[in-house]
Amino acid sequence: MKAQFENRIMSSILLYLDHKVLQKGEAFTNHSGLFYSIRDSYADYDVYALPFKQLVNDTSISGANILSGVYVNNNFVTGGRSGLHSINHYQGQAFFTADRSSDTLSGNYSVKDFNFYLTSQPEETLLFDTKFKISPKHDQTLTGLAENEQTYPAVYLKNIGGSNVPFTFGGQDNSLMTIRAIVVSDSSFKLDAVNSIFRDLNKTSLALFGSSDLPFNALGSTTSGSFNYTTLSNSVISDATKSVYIENVIVNKVSNYVESSKNLNKNVYLSYVDFDLEMPRFPRQ
Repeated sequence: MKAQFENRIMSSILLYLDHKVLQKGEAFTNHSGLFYSIRDSYADYDVYALPFKQLVNDTSISGANILSGVYVNNNFVTGGRSGLHSINHYQGQAFFTADRSSDTLSGNYSVKDFNFYLTSQPEETLLFDTKFKISPKHDQTLTGLAENEQTYPAVYLKNIGGSNVPFTFGGQDNSLMTIRAIVVSDSSFKLDAVNSIFRDLNKTSLALFGSSDLPFNALGSTTSGSFNYTTLSNSVISDATKSVYIENVIVNKVSNYVESSKNLNKNVYLSYVDFDLEMPRFPRQ
């Protein structure tokens, strides 16, 4: 099925918020280290992962080490060369078309202070049933992180719903949506910092990307090893039909000492941030 308006909204706001936290908060740490073979099975690919996720892949972030390639036995290899197909920064994974288990794979990269995920799960499931692993490194013997393992601090984005309101003659509606960001932090300082960045996005606009606008393949990877959010956004947002307006931002902090959160890890700090979005469009065309 083709991606529809709400699908595009979710992926676009994830990239926008991720970019703002990295840019304004300088929310990353530079690292270097080894890749490890993991059991995740992909047809035609051997997958090697870092013990960290997620990695910065936005070249517009000043000071970040962007993993644009992998060192294979100290020889730097970029996508499309020497069997390296592509790199998935969101999973900290490198995809090779041949077995590299006998080689030493390493890289220089930046780990995000906050990971970003899309979710449809109820907030209660995320807060009380999910066993988070502290970022940036897996809390066990050093190895690669599997795809289904999620680390925090993290921001989970959820579509709360919306409606179309008549806007102009000729069938144009104002599409209203509310996107909730569930912020899961390991410190009160980081939580307040992200809340502040999100609150200041009130009355701003974000680019609405289509699948053809972005450089990611079906694996969530980029062959080039990076992309530039600012360049991509500027090329899209100049078109009024691809600009989404943030009408309002509401931040609510959640106490981890209230009775209803007795099962919550006391080292986890939480907030809900609701983004009210508006976009005039012709939904029936």
